[in-house]
Amino acid sequence: MAEQQRYEFKKVPEEYLYDFFSEGPNGKVKKVARYRLIDEQNSIYNLGFGDWDEKNDDITIG
Repeated sequence: MAEQQRYEFKKVPEEYLYDFFSEGPNGKVKKVARYRLIDEQNSIYNLGFGDWDEKNDDITIG
């Protein structure tokens, strides 16, 4: 049986996403908070928060 070729890979840390709707003078806006582990050894997380951009399927910040 021939040995199969293997590729190096990096496991992407889990992401946690929370969304909700905010209603105000500009109408109903979907808001999203997302955090993900970026340094497991030092337990460092990244936190993003903003409006959800349906077109780009991502958070709009600013």
